[in-house]
Amino acid sequence: MKKSKKIMAVSMATAMTLSSMSTAFALNVDGKDISGAQIGDKFYSLEYITQQTDNFAEIVATAGSDIILDVNGVSANLGAFLTSGTDLDFDTWAADPANQTLPNPAVIVNGDGSETQIVEELSVESVSAVTSTEIKVIFNKDLVNETVKPSNFTIVEKDNEYNEPYIDAVKVAGNVVTMTLGDSLADATTYVVTVNGIAEGSVEVTYNKAIPASVVVTTDKLPSSGSAQLAAKVYDASGNDVTGDFTVSYETNQTTSVVATDGSIADVTYIDGNLIGKAYVTKEDGTKVYSTQFVLVAEDVKAVTYEGFTIDADGEVADYSALAADDIKTSIKLDETTMYLFPFVKDQFDGQYGTNVTSDGYFTFESKNPTVLVINETNGALTPVAEGTATIVISDTNSDFKKSIAVEVKAAAKATTIEVAETSISISDSAPNKAVKVTVKDQYGDAVVGATVAVAIDEEDGNDIVDATMSGETDADGEATLTIDPKAKGTETIVLSNGTGDDKIETSISVEVLEAGTVVTGYVIENSADDNVLDVADATDNQLTLTLYPVDADGNIAGDSVDADWTFKDADDTTIVNGDNNAGVVDWAETSKVVTVDANEKGTVTATAKVGTLEVATFDITVVDSTPQLGSVSLTKNTLALNESDSNALTAVLENIVGKDTEGNPYDKDNDGTADVLDDAEIAAIYSSNTGVISSDTNLDGSGDALTINAAGTTTLTITFEDVLNIDPISVKVNVADDVAPTTQDSVFASAQVVKGGATVTLNQAPADGNTAWFAPAGTTTFTEGATMTKLVGDGTATDITSPATEGTYKLFVVDTAGNISTASTATLTVDDTAPTAAINTESATAIAIDITDSSDVTTTLDSQTIQKEAVSINAQNASSVDFAITSASGGLVSGDTFTFTITDEAGNSNTYDATYDGTNWSIAVQ
Repeated sequence: MKKSKKIMAVSMATAMTLSSMSTAFALNVDGKDISGAQIGDKFYSLEYITQQTDNFAEIVATAGSDIILDVNGVSANLGAFLTSGTDLDFDTWAADPANQTLPNPAVIVNGDGSETQIVEELSVESVSAVTSTEIKVIFNKDLVNETVKPSNFTIVEKDNEYNEPYIDAVKVAGNVVTMTLGDSLADATTYVVTVNGIAEGSVEVTYNKAIPASVVVTTDKLPSSGSAQLAAKVYDASGNDVTGDFTVSYETNQTTSVVATDGSIADVTYIDGNLIGKAYVTKEDGTKVYSTQFVLVAEDVKAVTYEGFTIDADGEVADYSALAADDIKTSIKLDETTMYLFPFVKDQFDGQYGTNVTSDGYFTFESKNPTVLVINETNGALTPVAEGTATIVISDTNSDFKKSIAVEVKAAAKATTIEVAETSISISDSAPNKAVKVTVKDQYGDAVVGATVAVAIDEEDGNDIVDATMSGETDADGEATLTIDPKAKGTETIVLSNGTGDDKIETSISVEVLEAGTVVTGYVIENSADDNVLDVADATDNQLTLTLYPVDADGNIAGDSVDADWTFKDADDTTIVNGDNNAGVVDWAETSKVVTVDANEKGTVTATAKVGTLEVATFDITVVDSTPQLGSVSLTKNTLALNESDSNALTAVLENIVGKDTEGNPYDKDNDGTADVLDDAEIAAIYSSNTGVISSDTNLDGSGDALTINAAGTTTLTITFEDVLNIDPISVKVNVADDVAPTTQDSVFASAQVVKGGATVTLNQAPADGNTAWFAPAGTTTFTEGATMTKLVGDGTATDITSPATEGTYKLFVVDTAGNISTASTATLTVDDTAPTAAINTESATAIAIDITDSSDVTTTLDSQTIQKEAVSINAQNASSVDFAITSASGGLVSGDTFTFTITDEAGNSNTYDATYDGTNWSIAVQ
């Protein structure tokens, strides 16, 4: 209680003290010192304090101790003084710089009590280069109202104006702008970052490549099917994210054909068991910094995060994040049919969960209010039953995810208003027909399509003043045209209506038909359409006709149309030639005094009519294009990763561009509710900095457009847009990976061979430099030197390779430096280390038939004979047999007669046999 009394006493004294001071502390705003005192976030000027003493005293009393006082030139917070426990007086305590508090108000209270907002000037607080391709600029306040572009910044190496790294993209988050560079900063080099447009100034920053201190794997789950990419972050000792400066590699318990060293997984179904591994980066000295070991288990995709819903005509939404706000529908009318509820849900991998509720099978649906809204359990089809709000429960078929949402069922749409462009019309009895736009809307303000508007004219008085007819049912915009034909002088009311009974709505137009004078005093251009605005994109509103009529002194049309000389000029004063199709904003042609004007492109045109040499009338025409216009572009990724086998990079490049229309909505040029990919209608050309990697396309015209991929490597593509769009070019870096397997296996190893294990095989052609030739079993996908695999690392000249040690059949594969594997060679290498064997099939005194067992071609040689009076010769042989003929000279065989022969296979394996006669039979035995 004692403390409170002290605060109140000081507060009241403060008001009195400040009001009597000639100056308090001075706040500097825009270079001017303003004296006064700060209470809360308001700065009360000295004028206010001295002129509004009573009011200020009340403010001080309410504020308590939250006051910054300035006494004798020093400022400090009163509350801090009161709670400090000091025995010093305020002047002495506040004289210590450690106790002083500078003013920082948001508002200045002027002498008359009015308030002025203090607008802090935008300025750069700091600049840092964390990685070689990323610079962060921190401003003193949020840039929420600023449009920030790469052109707002320049980066130049200090003392080297010719080294200006290219800024690829900028990203704004609060008061931080992150610049992604297309060129890398040099290590230990100072650069000057200059800001212009949004703020002014230059700041030096030095880039020093960080030393990696830790690696953290950020992937914590894998999908059960499809592809995946492991991800990790690299940090320096201060905890800065320096991932951009390092290549992260992975060691896992899988083969590199399943999980590549870069962490890419082409098909997760090939993972054997759980995925166990570590991520690492390599330091400049060659040592590695590893992450902790991770264990990843494949998961079925499931619903995780609910983000909204829409009611869709076919149940298919390819990318709900690309929907414009106007395309999202959250209610249904009683008369709407064939509509589906499409939930906006993310899966655990932050991807869209499902694209088609009618076929995905991801969700089940339940209506808690089926008397209001019925929903099909499996496909989300909606059937509205009664007005009201229904609770729909959405459940995931793959998890316990559930979400309840409210869907409003509105009354069936019905026409409630008829709007006319003109409710009162004056027209000459000699004038041509008058067109008036009529619009029918329902109770929700939406256009009513296909409405019939009835026309009624009160002619009971017997006067035929005007005739009026409608063009037909209302179009997609709820519009139709009323044509008024003036007949005679007088006044008439035209009543337009729709519906009957209690549902009938109507409006009226008052028409005064004036009698034309007989003396022509001028001319007027009459327009056949209901306005002077044409729409290039609307076939029902892209044409009008102009006719020149004489008028009397009152401006009334006083006769039939007249001949005139017509000229049309655009906003640049360029003449549009009659009949010169597609050469200007409009095309025009004159037939029988009527000029037909067709919209061609967005712009304005003035039509001028001359009679004789006198310019008598002008008419302005505005041409719009209701097709959504591309207003801005950005990139989904600043760097694209493609494969050489993709052959054409155009699709990937176009799909990487995010377009927004001039209203800031996703670019939907065909108005089908989904964002469209840009094409030749918006893009003029794409230039490649390295055409050896990707070719340029300098004229996208919709015919044969292509960005041909020529080889693996890196290039920067600069994308330019059609001039009419006034959009700055953007660029994207593209890394093309070598995924094309060599095709030289059959030229490197062209013919089948049979050799011994460990033999030298001479190839038909040397493998290319860097490619590796492997002899391995057919079907091999992972190559490791050993008894069944041998290799030759190509240098462009070497052709000798060692055969595998293990017997069997082998194919030759060629593997390039990127790890791409050729198909197996057509030719087969057979490794055979087994000698052929022989056995007697039949024998007699004059002939011996021997069978040979071997897997390859065998030749037989006769080595020696010790037969007394007989001669032995090879009568016939092939790979599997040999016939020996014994020719008698005189006498005959005697026991003990012998001869020796050798059988040798294709690989060089052999056995030598002795054939011996025992007086009755022949026998053979291997030596």
